Amino acid sequence: MNAASAIDTDLDLYRRGVETAVACWTSYARAIPGADVHRLPHVDVPVFTDGPERDVFNNAVLAHGLGAQERRDAVDALVTTYADAGITSYAAWVHETDTAMLAELTGRGFVHQETTWAMGRSLDSETGASHADVGADVEAGTWAEYLRVLELPPGLLERADPGDFHLALGRLDGDPVATGTAFDHDGDAGVYNVGTLERRAAPRTGLGGGRRPAPRRGGPGSAYGDPAVDRDGPGGVRPPGLPRPGPDPRAGSATCPAVALQRRVG
Repeated sequence: MNAASAIDTDLDLYRRGVETAVACWTSYARAIPGADVHRLPHVDVPVFTDGPERDVFNNAVLAHGLGAQERRDAVDALVTTYADAGITSYAAWVHETDTAMLAELTGRGFVHQETTWAMGRSLDSETGASHADVGADVEAGTWAEYLRVLELPPGLLERADPGDFHLALGRLDGDPVATGTAFDHDGDAGVYNVGTLERRAAPRTGLGGGRRPAPRRGGPGSAYGDPAVDRDGPGGVRPPGLPRPGPDPRAGSATCPAVALQRRVG
Protein backbone atom coordinates (compact mmCIF):
# COMPACT_ATOMS: atom_id res chain seq x y z
CA MET A 1 0.00 0.00 0.00
CA ASN A 2 1.55 3.31 -1.05
CA ALA A 3 1.69 6.53 0.98
CA ALA A 4 -1.15 8.22 -0.91
CA SER A 5 -3.58 5.36 -0.32
CA ALA A 6 -2.54 5.24 3.34
CA ILE A 7 -3.55 8.88 3.80
CA ASP A 8 -6.84 8.27 1.99
CA THR A 9 -7.60 5.36 4.31
CA ASP A 10 -6.78 7.38 7.40
CA LEU A 11 -8.90 10.32 6.27
CA ASP A 12 -11.82 8.01 5.52
CA LEU A 13 -11.47 6.54 9.01
CA TYR A 14 -11.36 10.05 10.46
CA ARG A 15 -14.49 11.10 8.55
CA ARG A 16 -16.44 8.01 9.59
CA GLY A 17 -15.29 8.36 13.18
CA VAL A 18 -16.40 11.98 13.26
CA GLU A 19 -19.80 11.11 11.80
CA THR A 20 -20.30 8.42 14.45
CA ALA A 21 -19.17 10.76 17.23
CA VAL A 22 -21.51 13.54 16.13
CA ALA A 23 -24.40 11.08 16.00
CA CYS A 24 -23.52 9.90 19.51
CA TRP A 25 -23.33 13.48 20.82
CA THR A 26 -26.67 14.25 19.16
CA SER A 27 -28.26 11.27 20.91
CA TYR A 28 -26.95 12.44 24.27
CA ALA A 29 -27.93 16.08 23.66
CA ARG A 30 -31.57 15.03 23.32
CA ALA A 31 -31.50 14.03 27.00
CA ILE A 32 -29.89 17.26 28.27
CA PRO A 33 -32.04 20.41 28.64
CA GLY A 34 -30.69 23.23 26.49
CA ALA A 35 -28.10 21.06 24.72
CA ASP A 36 -27.88 20.86 20.94
CA VAL A 37 -25.50 19.82 18.16
CA HIS A 38 -25.30 22.46 15.43
CA ARG A 39 -24.59 20.96 12.00
CA LEU A 40 -23.11 24.00 10.24
CA PRO A 41 -21.26 24.22 6.91
CA HIS A 42 -17.88 22.48 7.36
CA VAL A 43 -18.14 22.33 11.17
CA ASP A 44 -20.20 20.44 13.77
CA VAL A 45 -20.62 22.33 17.05
CA PRO A 46 -22.00 20.50 20.11
CA VAL A 47 -23.27 23.00 22.71
CA PHE A 48 -23.78 21.92 26.31
CA THR A 49 -24.45 24.92 28.52
CA ASP A 50 -24.98 23.38 31.96
CA GLY A 51 -23.91 20.63 34.33
CA PRO A 52 -20.79 18.48 34.09
CA GLU A 53 -21.31 18.19 30.31
CA ARG A 54 -20.26 21.85 29.93
CA ASP A 55 -16.68 20.91 30.85
CA VAL A 56 -16.45 17.88 28.55
CA PHE A 57 -18.67 18.02 25.47
CA ASN A 58 -18.09 21.48 23.98
CA ASN A 59 -15.89 20.29 21.13
CA ALA A 60 -16.30 21.50 17.57
CA VAL A 61 -15.09 19.23 14.74
CA LEU A 62 -13.89 20.92 11.57
CA ALA A 63 -13.95 19.45 8.08
CA HIS A 64 -10.65 18.51 6.48
CA GLY A 65 -9.04 20.13 3.45
CA LEU A 66 -11.07 23.33 3.22
CA GLY A 67 -10.15 26.35 1.13
CA ALA A 68 -9.00 29.58 2.78
CA GLN A 69 -12.42 31.27 2.84
CA GLU A 70 -14.15 28.06 3.96
CA ARG A 71 -11.68 27.74 6.84
CA ARG A 72 -12.34 31.31 7.97
CA ASP A 73 -16.11 30.90 7.70
CA ALA A 74 -16.10 27.58 9.60
CA VAL A 75 -14.02 28.95 12.47
CA ASP A 76 -16.18 32.12 12.55
CA ALA A 77 -19.25 29.91 12.83
CA LEU A 78 -17.96 27.84 15.74
CA VAL A 79 -16.69 30.91 17.64
CA THR A 80 -20.00 32.71 17.14
CA THR A 81 -22.05 29.66 18.14
CA TYR A 82 -20.21 29.26 21.41
CA ALA A 83 -20.25 33.01 22.11
CA ASP A 84 -24.02 33.13 21.57
CA ALA A 85 -24.43 30.23 24.01
CA GLY A 86 -22.24 31.86 26.66
CA ILE A 87 -19.56 29.15 26.42
CA THR A 88 -16.15 30.61 27.22
CA SER A 89 -13.98 27.48 27.04
CA TYR A 90 -14.19 25.01 24.17
CA ALA A 91 -12.05 22.94 21.84
CA ALA A 92 -11.77 22.45 18.08
CA TRP A 93 -10.67 19.11 16.64
CA VAL A 94 -8.86 18.73 13.31
CA HIS A 95 -6.90 16.00 11.56
CA GLU A 96 -3.17 16.25 12.22
CA THR A 97 -2.38 16.58 8.52
CA ASP A 98 -4.59 19.67 8.10
CA THR A 99 -1.81 22.17 8.70
CA ALA A 100 -3.74 25.04 7.10
CA MET A 101 -6.61 24.66 9.57
CA LEU A 102 -4.17 24.28 12.46
CA ALA A 103 -2.57 27.57 11.40
CA GLU A 104 -6.00 29.23 11.13
CA LEU A 105 -6.93 28.15 14.65
CA THR A 106 -3.56 29.11 16.13
CA GLY A 107 -3.94 32.55 14.57
CA ARG A 108 -7.31 32.89 16.31
CA GLY A 109 -5.86 32.25 19.76
CA PHE A 110 -6.39 28.50 20.02
CA VAL A 111 -3.61 26.54 21.72
CA HIS A 112 -2.76 22.84 21.47
CA GLN A 113 -4.36 20.78 24.22
CA GLU A 114 -3.96 17.14 23.24
CA THR A 115 -3.62 14.65 20.40
CA THR A 116 -5.62 11.43 20.36
CA TRP A 117 -5.83 8.42 18.05
CA ALA A 118 -8.70 6.59 16.43
CA MET A 119 -8.39 2.96 15.38
CA GLY A 120 -10.68 1.28 12.89
CA ARG A 121 -10.92 -2.31 11.72
CA SER A 122 -13.44 -4.82 10.44
CA LEU A 123 -14.69 -7.23 13.09
CA ASP A 124 -16.78 -9.37 10.73
CA SER A 125 -14.35 -12.29 10.72
CA GLU A 126 -13.16 -12.00 14.31
CA THR A 127 -14.39 -13.79 17.37
CA GLY A 128 -12.60 -11.55 19.87
CA ALA A 129 -11.17 -12.65 23.18
CA SER A 130 -13.05 -15.30 25.10
CA HIS A 131 -14.14 -14.83 28.68
CA ALA A 132 -11.51 -17.36 29.72
CA ASP A 133 -8.81 -15.31 27.99
CA VAL A 134 -9.45 -12.31 30.25
CA GLY A 135 -10.19 -14.28 33.41
CA ALA A 136 -13.60 -12.74 34.01
CA ASP A 137 -17.29 -13.01 33.25
CA VAL A 138 -18.28 -10.59 30.48
CA GLU A 139 -21.93 -9.65 30.11
CA ALA A 140 -24.30 -6.80 29.34
CA GLY A 141 -24.39 -4.76 32.53
CA THR A 142 -26.71 -2.05 33.76
CA TRP A 143 -26.16 1.65 33.04
CA ALA A 144 -25.64 2.33 36.77
CA GLU A 145 -22.86 -0.30 36.92
CA TYR A 146 -21.28 1.14 33.78
CA LEU A 147 -21.12 4.63 35.30
CA ARG A 148 -19.82 3.28 38.60
CA VAL A 149 -16.88 1.49 36.95
CA LEU A 150 -15.92 4.60 34.93
CA GLU A 151 -15.91 6.76 38.09
CA LEU A 152 -17.06 9.84 36.18
CA PRO A 153 -17.67 13.28 37.65
CA PRO A 154 -21.06 13.36 39.43
CA GLY A 155 -23.93 13.59 36.95
CA LEU A 156 -21.92 13.00 33.77
CA LEU A 157 -23.72 10.63 31.35
CA GLU A 158 -26.41 9.85 33.95
CA ARG A 159 -29.19 11.14 31.69
CA ALA A 160 -28.14 9.27 28.55
CA ASP A 161 -30.61 6.79 27.06
CA PRO A 162 -29.09 3.33 27.70
CA GLY A 163 -31.13 2.00 24.78
CA ASP A 164 -28.87 3.93 22.40
CA PHE A 165 -25.79 1.94 23.41
CA HIS A 166 -24.43 -1.60 23.68
CA LEU A 167 -22.89 -2.19 27.09
CA ALA A 168 -20.31 -4.76 28.14
CA LEU A 169 -19.33 -5.35 31.75
CA GLY A 170 -16.47 -7.46 33.10
CA ARG A 171 -16.80 -8.99 36.55
CA LEU A 172 -14.32 -10.55 38.95
CA ASP A 173 -15.82 -12.62 41.76
CA GLY A 174 -19.20 -11.16 40.85
CA ASP A 175 -18.13 -7.52 41.18
CA PRO A 176 -18.11 -5.13 38.15
CA VAL A 177 -14.50 -4.11 37.44
CA ALA A 178 -14.33 -3.19 33.74
CA THR A 179 -16.68 -1.81 31.13
CA GLY A 180 -17.07 -0.42 27.64
CA THR A 181 -19.84 0.74 25.34
CA ALA A 182 -20.57 0.89 21.63
CA PHE A 183 -22.78 3.22 19.59
CA ASP A 184 -24.08 2.20 16.15
CA HIS A 185 -24.29 4.64 13.26
CA ASP A 186 -24.62 4.01 9.51
CA GLY A 187 -22.97 0.59 9.56
CA ASP A 188 -20.15 1.58 11.93
CA ALA A 189 -19.88 1.19 15.69
CA GLY A 190 -17.96 3.60 17.86
CA VAL A 191 -16.36 1.88 20.86
CA TYR A 192 -16.15 4.32 23.76
CA ASN A 193 -15.39 4.79 27.43
CA VAL A 194 -13.48 1.59 28.06
CA GLY A 195 -12.38 1.61 31.68
CA THR A 196 -11.17 -0.49 34.59
CA LEU A 197 -11.49 -0.10 38.34
CA GLU A 198 -7.83 0.13 39.31
CA ARG A 199 -8.38 -1.15 42.83
CA ARG A 200 -10.09 -4.36 41.66
CA ALA A 201 -8.71 -5.49 38.30
CA ALA A 202 -5.48 -7.44 38.49
CA PRO A 203 -2.63 -6.40 36.16
CA ARG A 204 -2.50 -8.04 32.74
CA THR A 205 -5.98 -9.56 32.99
CA GLY A 206 -7.02 -7.90 29.72
CA LEU A 207 -9.93 -6.20 31.45
CA GLY A 208 -10.91 -2.84 30.02
CA GLY A 209 -7.59 -2.01 28.39
CA GLY A 210 -6.18 -0.36 31.52
CA ARG A 211 -7.20 2.45 33.83
CA ARG A 212 -8.47 5.64 32.20
CA PRO A 213 -7.74 9.13 33.49
CA ALA A 214 -10.61 11.46 34.31
CA PRO A 215 -12.12 12.95 31.14
CA ARG A 216 -10.91 16.28 29.84
CA ARG A 217 -12.32 16.80 26.36
CA GLY A 218 -14.30 14.41 24.23
CA GLY A 219 -12.50 13.82 20.95
CA PRO A 220 -14.00 12.88 17.59
CA GLY A 221 -15.33 9.36 17.65
CA SER A 222 -15.78 9.27 21.40
CA ALA A 223 -18.20 10.00 24.12
CA TYR A 224 -15.36 11.61 26.02
CA GLY A 225 -12.10 9.90 25.18
CA ASP A 226 -10.01 7.69 22.90
CA PRO A 227 -12.17 6.13 20.20
CA ALA A 228 -12.17 2.91 18.24
CA VAL A 229 -14.42 2.43 15.23
CA ASP A 230 -15.67 -0.86 13.84
CA ARG A 231 -15.82 0.03 10.17
CA ASP A 232 -18.23 -2.65 8.97
CA GLY A 233 -20.78 -3.25 11.68
CA PRO A 234 -21.45 -3.41 15.41
CA GLY A 235 -19.12 -6.33 16.12
CA GLY A 236 -18.00 -6.82 19.70
CA VAL A 237 -17.05 -4.22 22.26
CA ARG A 238 -13.27 -4.01 22.50
CA PRO A 239 -10.87 -1.38 23.80
CA PRO A 240 -9.05 1.05 21.52
CA GLY A 241 -5.37 0.48 20.79
CA LEU A 242 -2.39 2.47 19.68
CA PRO A 243 -0.83 0.61 16.74
CA ARG A 244 1.69 2.29 14.50
CA PRO A 245 0.38 5.24 12.40
CA GLY A 246 -1.35 4.43 9.15
CA PRO A 247 -2.96 1.22 7.91
CA ASP A 248 -1.53 -2.07 9.14
CA PRO A 249 -2.40 -4.71 6.54
CA ARG A 250 -1.25 -7.52 8.84
CA ALA A 251 -3.80 -6.56 11.48
CA GLY A 252 -6.43 -5.23 9.06
CA SER A 253 -6.59 -1.96 10.95
CA ALA A 254 -6.00 1.72 10.30
CA THR A 255 -5.32 4.58 12.67
CA CYS A 256 -5.50 8.35 12.42
CA PRO A 257 -4.42 11.22 14.68
CA ALA A 258 -6.74 14.04 15.71
CA VAL A 259 -5.52 17.24 17.36
CA ALA A 260 -7.49 19.34 19.85
CA LEU A 261 -6.85 23.05 20.18
CA GLN A 262 -8.54 24.87 23.02
CA ARG A 263 -9.72 28.47 23.28
CA ARG A 264 -10.71 30.33 26.42
CA VAL A 265 -12.52 33.68 26.30
CA GLY A 266 -12.07 36.21 29.06
